[in-house]
Amino acid sequence: MMCGFSLGIFFSSPIAIQDRDDLSNPKTSAGEITIITPENKTYSQPDNGYYPATYGFENDKAGENPEYFAIDETGGEVNIVDEVDGHRNILGLFDEAGGAWPISYNTFDTPQTYGTYEYWARTTDASNFQGLRLYSGAIIDTNVMVDFVIRAEKFQYYYNSAWHDITDCVDNQWYHIEIAFECTTGGYRGLNQYKFRVWIDGIDYGECGYWYNKPSAGSIQFMGGSNLAKNLYVDAIGYSWDPHYTIGDNLNEGLLLSYENTTTLDWQGYSLEGNANKTIFGNTTIPMPADGSHNIQMFGNDTMGTMYESDLRYFTVNTAPPEITINSPTSSQVVGSTAPSYDLSITGLYDSIWYTLDGGATNLTAGSVTGTINQAAWTALSNGIITIIFFANNSAGMERSSQVQVFKDSSEEPPPPPPEIPGYDLYLLLGALSVISTILVKKRTKS
Repeated sequence: MMCGFSLGIFFSSPIAIQDRDDLSNPKTSAGEITIITPENKTYSQPDNGYYPATYGFENDKAGENPEYFAIDETGGEVNIVDEVDGHRNILGLFDEAGGAWPISYNTFDTPQTYGTYEYWARTTDASNFQGLRLYSGAIIDTNVMVDFVIRAEKFQYYYNSAWHDITDCVDNQWYHIEIAFECTTGGYRGLNQYKFRVWIDGIDYGECGYWYNKPSAGSIQFMGGSNLAKNLYVDAIGYSWDPHYTIGDNLNEGLLLSYENTTTLDWQGYSLEGNANKTIFGNTTIPMPADGSHNIQMFGNDTMGTMYESDLRYFTVNTAPPEITINSPTSSQVVGSTAPSYDLSITGLYDSIWYTLDGGATNLTAGSVTGTINQAAWTALSNGIITIIFFANNSAGMERSSQVQVFKDSSEEPPPPPPEIPGYDLYLLLGALSVISTILVKKRTKS
């Protein structure tokens, strides 16, 4: 069941995870660096499918091998996939040989004696072995520290010469996996030496043992299925020792930072709100900023040390649900059988408006902030107190409501106009009758 071969290649990120503060007199971009996203607009929700991470694969192209990850395609293919079930730009491992494994791994810049790594994972078939391992040194079995796998439709780990179940694993479902490990006696996150702890979708499954006790971790490996048509997908890998990553950043979607550059950059980074620059490997995802106005700027230098900067990009975030004020009808207003008109004021971004009458299950669409209540729905209501509730939501699906109570009284109606006589002008007839009445009165007076 175990992988008994050794890969003769090692890979380390060519760009160390660090800050660059040597931005004295950078050159204003003359098109060398141009920010594409975020756009100069208001965002009411994050970018779908993009999660902040140390390695989110946003800079990789679909169908190509991932940057900063070594691969072994003996047992299949390893490449970037555009989208799978709501996650965009992800790592895909596709078994094609049967009995062998497509493999991808990332070697840390510095061996870690403790820390946390987390990522999203999804398999098309959880029945067979798929590895999600932590190694020390060369990629061989005797260097596996955390042997955490998908196997027999379970998440399992190997310890003390036996497999141990953690919890079920379902096909075609994304799981958020967080693993903390400790090689020392320092008690990182409450762990004993040579132990690790697993959280799956936020549930703590307790302390587990290493397969082999090692002084430090050097790489993370993902191994595709060992049978044909077993596909493993991985997204948003985050390391706690990355100074720009905080545990939990990849739980929620963020904003995609993408840009174009016309010169070869030896280093690149960005600054949000003019704060210290954060090193990135290319296009990346930033955590969703708080509501308000923001600015972001890209920096980069070439191999000669010339520093460039992009123009500032301004954007706004407004994720709060819209606020509704009902100007009319007013509270306790008496309304007859004719449906009342309405007038609303809405602050904040909104996508749609609707209302309900007296707790009815049917949502009635409001075309705009002014209009008239649906006449047929109003007619169907009995006389008495009527509760009208208006709703509005934004593109993030966040909604808010406001209500008003009016009194329907169909008896409070103006008298109907006099009926018309077909073929005659009613006003001319009334005028003629008036003249005749006057003449009769005069005749009676003379007699």
